[in-house]
Order: sequence, then structure tokens, then C-alpha cells
Amino acid sequence: MPRPVPDLREYKTAAKRLLAALQSDDPSVASTAAERFSAALADRSAPEILAGRDRMQLKHALAAIACEHRYTDWKALKDAADVVWYPRSGGAFLNAWYARYEDARAHLDGHGGYLLTHRGDYFVCGEDFIRARGLDPADPRWTAIGHDVAKPRDQRACAELRALAEAESRKPAPASTCAADQSRQ
Repeated sequence: MPRPVPDLREYKTAAKRLLAALQSDDPSVASTAAERFSAALADRSAPEILAGRDRMQLKHALAAIACEHRYTDWKALKDAADVVWYPRSGGAFLNAWYARYEDARAHLDGHGGYLLTHRGDYFVCGEDFIRARGLDPADPRWTAIGHDVAKPRDQRACAELRALAEAESRKPAPASTCAADQSRQ
């Protein structure tokens, strides 16, 4: 089964908790955290991490969390976090943007549309945006996921839609029909 799309806020919170656990006065808690760090920091053993825990930073905890979720590093996890849903050319659409999932979900519930994510934020768009992404807004998989890629009801349908979106994003942009662009060529 494909991995769900990462929610960066959840993973950042988990990293902060892991770093706090490493700093814990409880030797058992700190030792367990050091073991988790050592999986991502292959050049350091858990005892070395524990001994130097005052030098461990959030970036190390983020790497450990990424490793635990089968990503090579934090950047790979971030890259998997929904940049596919919002292309560079998406600015021509008026979408409703939210920092919190709950607010985006309330908008979706009240107004309809499609709840998508981009770099840790949430946005609700209409059918035109979905079509512009090269996807079919009538695809039954949208209904299967509840029109919500952040917390889809059906993970498989969401993974299939994401694969379609990724494939569309790899296609070359169509040639411009703008006369000004053509005169520059």
C-alpha cells in the first residue's frame, strides 16, 4: 500500500517531542530517543548521541523522523509533501488558503470544492483548477477520498490521483499562444 502524503506539521511536532525526549532527565526516555536518533545519524551510536545530546538540534530530530517514515532525509519528506498539487503556474486561480487543516475542512464542508495541500498549507480549489492540472474533476476517486487529499477517506484512491497529478506535472508546458511570447522566439 502506498505511503500517505506526509503532514509536515505532524512530523515537525513529532521531531520536537523526540528532541525533548532526548533531553529528558529520565534515562530510559533519553536512551530510547537516542536509539531513534542513531537510526538517522548513521555515523553516531546511541551512546554517543546520548553523551552529546546538548549538541543535538531540531534538524537532527527532523532527520530522524524522516528516516523512521522511510524517507532518506528531511528534504525528501518535505518534497513528498504535496508540491505536486500546486504548480508554479497555479497563481491564476483564486483558491482559499489556510494554515490549519480544520479551517480548510470547514471551507470544503461549507462551500464544496477540492481540499489540496502545498508545502504544509491547505487550499480549497474549484473544478477549473483541477482541470488545469490535467485531472478530471468528475473522476470517482475524488468522491472516494471525500475531495480531501490531506485526510483522504480512501488512501489508495488518493495515491492514484497523486500519481496522475505527478504524471501531469512532468509533462512539458504547452507552447504559448500569446503573440508577445511568439514574437520573442
